[in-house]
Amino acid sequence: MDHSGIADRRRLRRKLTFWRIVAFVVVIAGIAGLVMSGAPSDPIGGKTTAHVARVTISGVITDDSELIERLDTIRKNERARALIIRLQSPGGTSYGGEALYKAVQAVAADKPVVAEVRSLAASAAYMVACGGDYIVAGDTSIVGSIGVIFQYAQVSDLLESDSKLTLTVPSVL
Repeated sequence: MDHSGIADRRRLRRKLTFWRIVAFVVVIAGIAGLVMSGAPSDPIGGKTTAHVARVTISGVITDDSELIERLDTIRKNERARALIIRLQSPGGTSYGGEALYKAVQAVAADKPVVAEVRSLAASAAYMVACGGDYIVAGDTSIVGSIGVIFQYAQVSDLLESDSKLTLTVPSVL
């Protein structure tokens, strides 16, 4: 083969490689376009289909505004058909439990809510579970309200006076 034949072959190979790359880029762009336009938009920002949302609440329950916002987003999301709340908590603050209870009640007004108790849902966690439609617990799960009230005797006045020592403890409600 002479020099001009070799040069022609190289030119043809370059043109063929160029068109192969162009075809590959066009195919990838087409696939990306189909993926982007294929599923309806979700208010959270992703592309989803109908689903059951799941939220896990574990540890001590406090005033958690992020979790309340997440529950509100699930309530407003028309693609979320139901909610499962997975509870594993010994309880927490009364205000945090009440805020979550009200958020769960708001979701339950629009869609089915099931509270799933793993091994423990006491005090505020039990209150959150009661906000849903159903509570599902295992045979050995501990579910209930403890209702602890901390009391202590105030004896500072007694220590300052010289009177007789009498101690009265208020009764528990």
